[in-house]
Amino acid sequence: MKVAIVLLACVAAAFAQHHNGGMGDLIHHEVVALIQADPNLTVDNCVTKCDALFDLIDQHDEDRTDDMCKHACDCEINKTCDHHMHVTHPTHHPHPTHP
Repeated sequence: MKVAIVLLACVAAAFAQHHNGGMGDLIHHEVVALIQADPNLTVDNCVTKCDALFDLIDQHDEDRTDDMCKHACDCEINKTCDHHMHVTHPTHHPHPTHP
């Protein structure tokens, strides 16, 4: 029960930031972790597991996180991302040094 309260407090703090990208990023990163833990997840199983992580009381908030979970799972499993949210760093060619 204490873990659920702490998790709920963390989620509430993320919503309080009013930074939609922040919550979306959090959910997306959790989905990536779920898939890394079980690479054979289907989209439906992924959505179910993600939704369980973000089980909120307010129905509007719950609906929003459900949609974010569905989008993130579909994005990662079916590779349908509008813009891929993995933290990647492009490889740059080394700059030539001048003597």
